[in-house]
Amino acid sequence: MPSCKSSVIIFLSGLLLTSCLQRKNAFTETMQLEAGKEFILHLDSVTAPAANCIQYVPGNDSTPNLLAQYNPENRDINIYDFSQGTLKRKIAFPLEGPNSLPKIDGFHFISPDSLILYHYPTKSFTITDLKQNTRVRLFPLNAFKTYFADSSAILPADPMATTNQPICYLNNQLYASGHILYIGTDMDKKTLSSVCRIDLKDSIATNLCISERYFKRKMWCGEHYNIFQTINKEKQTLAFSLPMSDSLFTLDIKTGKINSYYAGSQQFTEADILPFKADLFSKSGPGQLADLQFFFDHPSYCVVTYDPYRKVYYRMAIKPNGQTSRAGLQLTTSIVIILNENFEKTGEIELPDTYYAFSGHFITPEGLYLRKKETENEDIMRFTCFTLKKK
Repeated sequence: MPSCKSSVIIFLSGLLLTSCLQRKNAFTETMQLEAGKEFILHLDSVTAPAANCIQYVPGNDSTPNLLAQYNPENRDINIYDFSQGTLKRKIAFPLEGPNSLPKIDGFHFISPDSLILYHYPTKSFTITDLKQNTRVRLFPLNAFKTYFADSSAILPADPMATTNQPICYLNNQLYASGHILYIGTDMDKKTLSSVCRIDLKDSIATNLCISERYFKRKMWCGEHYNIFQTINKEKQTLAFSLPMSDSLFTLDIKTGKINSYYAGSQQFTEADILPFKADLFSKSGPGQLADLQFFFDHPSYCVVTYDPYRKVYYRMAIKPNGQTSRAGLQLTTSIVIILNENFEKTGEIELPDTYYAFSGHFITPEGLYLRKKETENEDIMRFTCFTLKKK
């Protein structure tokens, strides 16, 4: 497979961005989520209870339905039998030897036998055929830079690969979200949220910068620069969620057309989501603790995920609930917004405080599984299956 040879940049603004915003008063609540059965994942004794990268993998004729979870401490992917919640096998990736790989920070199963690995330090990907035990490495994304016509530069994408920011795969292309650094002609710098599209056939990488206007003259908290994406493979549509926007942005993969749709909460508006500083060029940036404190003191949008079994989108959000953690951070309440396949809002629920909004979710034919906060047993991860019901 050839290496990544070049990169281009597309800004989703101006003529490329078509606004299709719905008004809040057009919202008719017709759907709701109902909590059902629990699913318990029994972790082995050396596995940290981390759900930063977890994926449901539908089985085939020879393989049962699986749940895959990455264990960063042991550098292996734990494969669980979903029907039992018990460990089935481990896929190990040693640091040394003929089968060694760089540090793994995320993964995505294309099928039970085909796996994509992401290596954050080198910003590279490995495609692994588990049946044939073969691997193909892609050259790191930092092997090139991107330039505008005015000679201003876009440095390489800095993508992530997590449960909330998954690698999306379609038609031999990868989509991974992250950050890019814009450097203007006068050497001014600003960070933008972006999705990097990598064509595995001709090895061209494209940065899709989502709605630059949010980042033009404001300094946001670090968490605000995360961009969350999901894919509707049947319609070949990629949907993006920005933490500070009431809208969802979509990319039609076939035509390249960009749209935006109102997908906001009844609990707050994007006017309530404040930047850390209104001046982008302020000399002092937020420290890590101050950054987190400010972020959790205000509402924010987060994950968007597509449910192919019920043909709906779930968009999650958080809002402060007035309580404080031991670390002094504002505790939050999680919200789930339901949209149909045409991005029309059909429901919104507020979750009990026992559920995470940022950690551990997956979708099966049964429903949306959300992770509960486990306080008594560190050897398990507990999930509740929420089923979609007509109201």
